[in-house]
Amino acid sequence: MGLRVIAVDQDHRMTSYAALRSRAKVSDQFPPPAFVTACGGQLPFPDDSVDGVVAVSLMGCISSDEDFFREIRRVLRPNGLAIITFTNQESLLHRIQNVLNRLSRQPAKGTYKTYTSSKAISVLENSGYRVLENRFYNFFLTCGKKI
Repeated sequence: MGLRVIAVDQDHRMTSYAALRSRAKVSDQFPPPAFVTACGGQLPFPDDSVDGVVAVSLMGCISSDEDFFREIRRVLRPNGLAIITFTNQESLLHRIQNVLNRLSRQPAKGTYKTYTSSKAISVLENSGYRVLENRFYNFFLTCGKKI
């Protein structure tokens, strides 16, 4: 739709895989996204250089909320928007997933943080953000190697 999209991941395997997948799906009328390998706490962009940031399923994996939010504020232009998802600690699906992990004797893949809705809002507001909207979304359930 005429937007310039830059996808960031700290794992070069993910950016390489995404770049390969996107080549097959990009139409001639839209510019292809760029893929950058970088840490969310140290983005390789100038100050006030992006109109929006979308961080999906990232907050549970990063070590420092404060560093990440500071970095987003640095790169966002004035009146820029950030869409950020948090794993909902109170979600029934999250609780079911924990039970499935125990039943299948599959440890959770890595450690990740979960948030209550009020905690996510508090973290954002304490970092200087104004929360415009708060919604819930679902994630996949896995059992062993099945989704």
